[in-house]
Amino acid sequence: MVKDRKVLGLLFSYSNNWIGGTYYFLNMVQSFHQLSEEKKPHIIVLSDDIASFNKIRETGYPYLSYLNASFNYSFFERALNLLSRKLFKKNLIHKGYSNEQLPVLFGYYEQLPLYKCSRKIYWIPDLQDKYYPEYLGNEVAEIRKTQHEKIAYSKNEVVFSSQDSENSFEKFYPGSVCKKYVVPFAVSLPVLDFNLIESVLAKYQIKDSFYISPNQFWKHKNHFIIIKAIESLKKSGIEVMVVFTGNEDTGGGIYASELKEYVKTHNLQDNCIFLGFIDRKEQLILMQAAKAVIQPSLFEGWSTVVEDAKSLGKWLILSDLPVHREQTNKNVNFFNPLDIESLKDQLILAENTNLVPEKINYKSRILEFAESLIKLL
Repeated sequence: MVKDRKVLGLLFSYSNNWIGGTYYFLNMVQSFHQLSEEKKPHIIVLSDDIASFNKIRETGYPYLSYLNASFNYSFFERALNLLSRKLFKKNLIHKGYSNEQLPVLFGYYEQLPLYKCSRKIYWIPDLQDKYYPEYLGNEVAEIRKTQHEKIAYSKNEVVFSSQDSENSFEKFYPGSVCKKYVVPFAVSLPVLDFNLIESVLAKYQIKDSFYISPNQFWKHKNHFIIIKAIESLKKSGIEVMVVFTGNEDTGGGIYASELKEYVKTHNLQDNCIFLGFIDRKEQLILMQAAKAVIQPSLFEGWSTVVEDAKSLGKWLILSDLPVHREQTNKNVNFFNPLDIESLKDQLILAENTNLVPEKINYKSRILEFAESLIKLL
């Protein structure tokens, strides 16, 4: 029995709309399995629904408890807060847990200010609002700007998933006084039965050699460059198939509809397979079966897709971003994400090359992730 086990409050809500953020916290908890017994923290999951807590419980981590993130306010308290927000732009009455109940809370930066605990560790995955605000919407980008400024010039603690993100933060918020950490995350994959590859391929009617691009359908994920590269290759007599997975309802489903319409109009249905949001294990089995994983994104904080591929030992065809080069330099070919010809060249190379990935010890990355998080405590 470990006395005085470290305590980590974790603000978590499961969401298919931002599955990357969801996986981040699930992978965090999974990584703690790699720690020695005396280092394993007790995790208090703060969430407004028990279903989200149950997702954390599915990791099998032994030291978990739950606190409800929702608080009931009386009619009088709600009215007083409404008036206070109009006059002072903040709530007068805050309900929360004491420092004894929740000594430290880690979470996505938009939610943490709502809680009273004296030690808050913010997670800023990226600064997309500065580079591609048009893909977020001006209102969301402005909200993020305000929140980042408050964090930058306060005595709070902030975790970035990449050195690239921290560099951007320093660039846009010079003289920031918050305490900053860079903790690249690692993924912990579920147990996979690769004997099921044939049945999964049959289920989704995939018969030929294929590539896979598993991404949510946000515009900055840059799916169009893959489709247009496929179209150009087809005109040259080279048939390439790419399987796309991810939540097609992202952003109201508009972007996914545009992609599908383009594929239909240009007769690329046999080359571009859209599977939608599928079971995580099936997605990973398809990644294992694919010739390579394509990540064409225009912007990333630290890509879960890349980590999944590294963990599986797959070859990557990556958009040439500083963060992608920071993330991996093995088993990878890079291309200019704004140049169709650049991606075409890499696909032709992949078609004519036996891609044999170098083996890497990914388990050590998981332990490194867990150890880095424990140091914060």
